[in-house]
Amino acid sequence: MKIAIFPGFGGCGYPDIISDKIKNYDDWDTMWRVRIAEIIEDIPDTYGVTEDNFYECFRDFFSEPNQKNVFKFKDKMFFVSEYNHVAEIQIVDIDTSRHWKVSEYDGAESVQYFNDIKVVNKITNESEW
Repeated sequence: MKIAIFPGFGGCGYPDIISDKIKNYDDWDTMWRVRIAEIIEDIPDTYGVTEDNFYECFRDFFSEPNQKNVFKFKDKMFFVSEYNHVAEIQIVDIDTSRHWKVSEYDGAESVQYFNDIKVVNKITNESEW
């Protein structure tokens, strides 16, 4: 399963190309992350970007003030946020055979996996990760 996370610090909102497609979406659990990942995957990569010229293209793309477009390459999408900084949405592939959660620190999200649950006390079902 693929989901979208926001790996950068601070809030960011969404670019119009995504917010227009989720504004009537009612499920704000894990499935909204799946939906955003699907939307991003359907968007073509920014024209002319390769592994070799990524950073040059990225710099040039955002050198214009008030850039309203998105810059997409593979599993990452960058855009100018509502706070006027370059924000990132990243698609991550989740190993659903393992216990996981989206962790957040100062607005930066990542996926954290847990080892199998270990039952410490079978009578009370007290457990630890």
